[in-house]
Amino acid sequence: MKDPLEIIGKIKQVETPPFLYSRILQQIENSALNKVSRPLAWSLGSACVALCIFSLVISFKARQTDTASDLGQGMNLIPENSLYYE
Repeated sequence: MKDPLEIIGKIKQVETPPFLYSRILQQIENSALNKVSRPLAWSLGSACVALCIFSLVISFKARQTDTASDLGQGMNLIPENSLYYE
């Protein structure tokens, strides 16, 4: 049985076309330029978290006021100004 590592010895180096090499280098440079800076990422992330917390507080307060008025009407603490009762 042959040693599997003998196959590696048969590998030969190949010349890369200059166009392909320049395209690879350009992609590497572009990937470095397209990254978002750390302070910008933190500020956007904290703004999203603050917006989510703000919307949760607003929705919780809206539910809280609706249930209080329903409770008051259920106990006849808030008069109903309707002329006709059903």
